[in-house]
Amino acid sequence: MQNHTQVSRPALASERAVLLLERAATIYQKNLAETPEGGAYLKMRGITDAALWGRHRLGYSNGKLTGLLPRHGAIWDELKELGLLRPDGQERFAGCVIFPVIDAEGNLTAIYGRHTEEKDESYVCLPGRPGGLWNAVALKAYAHIVLVRSSLDGLSVEMAGYQNVIGIPGPTGLNTGDVAMLTSYGLQRITLLFNGNEAGRTAAGKLQTLLSPFNCEQREVPQDHEPNSYLIAHGPEALAQLLVDGRRTPASYRAGPGSPPGVQPIPGGFAIQLGLRHYEIRGLEKGPRKLKATVRVEHAGKLHVDTLDFYSARWRRQLAQDLTRQFDESADAIQTDITKLMALCEHLPEVSALTIPAPPTETMTPEERAQAEAFGKSPDILDHILADFERCGLVGERTNKLLCYLAGVSRKMDKPLSVLILSSSGAGKTTLQDAALAFCPPEDLVKLTSLSGKAPSTKTPAASNTRCWRWRKATESKKRCMRCATSSAPVS
Repeated sequence: MQNHTQVSRPALASERAVLLLERAATIYQKNLAETPEGGAYLKMRGITDAALWGRHRLGYSNGKLTGLLPRHGAIWDELKELGLLRPDGQERFAGCVIFPVIDAEGNLTAIYGRHTEEKDESYVCLPGRPGGLWNAVALKAYAHIVLVRSSLDGLSVEMAGYQNVIGIPGPTGLNTGDVAMLTSYGLQRITLLFNGNEAGRTAAGKLQTLLSPFNCEQREVPQDHEPNSYLIAHGPEALAQLLVDGRRTPASYRAGPGSPPGVQPIPGGFAIQLGLRHYEIRGLEKGPRKLKATVRVEHAGKLHVDTLDFYSARWRRQLAQDLTRQFDESADAIQTDITKLMALCEHLPEVSALTIPAPPTETMTPEERAQAEAFGKSPDILDHILADFERCGLVGERTNKLLCYLAGVSRKMDKPLSVLILSSSGAGKTTLQDAALAFCPPEDLVKLTSLSGKAPSTKTPAASNTRCWRWRKATESKKRCMRCATSSAPVS
């Protein structure tokens, strides 16, 4: 009787596992281009943009992976341990469209599959293999992401024009390690786009707690749809609108005749949605030859801010070029947007006057007015003024204080008085000025500072027309000035 002893094999090294995954993904990607089944399934699910197939390295398993392997060898055991082959030697992903999971640094970490035919097990993953976030590379480009529950939903959101989408493929869902990674990349805002049924709301509620470090908002796909089924039923524009509607608010005024709908006021301006692009116009300045404003554009998580004179063809052309390049949109669409914005700005009054309330004016009560009139008519008003100066910390200089006060109150006259203070350094010019200005209300006060020739300079004395007295004295004997650290020839 023979004794069969089972020999244990060493665990598959991580480097070897990644290499095998890369080779398998390459084979699957080639299969997608050469066999019609995978492409037909993706098109049936609304993923019709072949550029997305290549960008995310989508593939298809035709079940012939084992035919590329040698009849015997360690490779069979390695693929079984990795999970690409089942214990019976059959290919795990046979008949599946392949969705590689690539981390933020571009490394392949896992593979998921979806059967092209209806089966009980429609979603297939590698057993025991750590998952990961689909399209995690978006974390390096965007501070705002849209979070969905599968790779297919993520592709659907990209079909709607939003590349800042990340999927949570696999049964494990999001974990604390994933949240730590999101934090490490400086993520600020997350939009959850989940199913509109009870299961979707429950999953979103759990994630809200886990994602508490971020500014998190929730969108529901209506009618018990998931993002992919909603894409199939209603198209990419409707799916994009689910992400747009959340930031709209009811308009508090109507635009002029023929203006685009959906205009809404915001602090300092107005906002409007044109296609998938969200525009905000702030600080509108209008004149016979000027129509100028700050334009803020947001699309698919990307942001562009610029100042535009709509009546300048060169400025319009430059903005159109910048937006076309940054958002990967057609030049015609962007130029049409700018034309619509210009027409809208021409119809509306200046936005600053329309949306920014005027600052409240200070009014005096009858009691305060009576006190002020009594103070102005007081025979000893000068003594009161000097006493107030002393309370502010300035003692002495009676004449100078009264003169500065008189100049201050003359600001309301048609020809106000001006004061020029001349004295040596350290004599208290700034103290006198600040004490007099303390009696001036903030709305009437403008302080300007001018540096004199004697102010500290980064220039050396040889390059400056103002030189310290030590330097002048040193040049007479052609010695080095220790303060200015130079020994140039004297200036004639």
